[in-house]
Amino acid sequence: MGAWLKAAHVVGVVMWAGGLLALTRLLWAHARRPTAPEASARLIAVERALYRGLCAPGLFVALFTGVFMLHQAQPLLTQPFMHAKLALVALLFVVDHLAMRGIGRLAKGVGTVGGGRYAAAHGVAAAVVVGAAVLVLVRPWSGA
Repeated sequence: MGAWLKAAHVVGVVMWAGGLLALTRLLWAHARRPTAPEASARLIAVERALYRGLCAPGLFVALFTGVFMLHQAQPLLTQPFMHAKLALVALLFVVDHLAMRGIGRLAKGVGTVGGGRYAAAHGVAAAVVVGAAVLVLVRPWSGA
């Protein structure tokens, strides 16, 4: 069961992080280019579908499988690399919240100038994915 759980966790992380990378890029493009109301409505529909169809399910799969695996391997919670990884996961939750909020703001026509926050969120999401992968695979500070 452990291998299947890890596989489900990886799939959930890929869905969540990949969806956030695509969504933040789409939000950035949407926010910095004025569009006609019809085009904006189509973009918002795509953004919502991307969040609801990829990001949110991936988040839940990654979260529940991750919590379950940590429950099964509690000594990992004493490892500094795991503390760093969980801090990066918390950053990904911030990016998720910003993206979800951004969809609502753009749907209301608020925040359509600039888009720098979405570009920054995109960069943070990319750095989190790379950082978490390195932490899990290399396990620095673990003494192993």
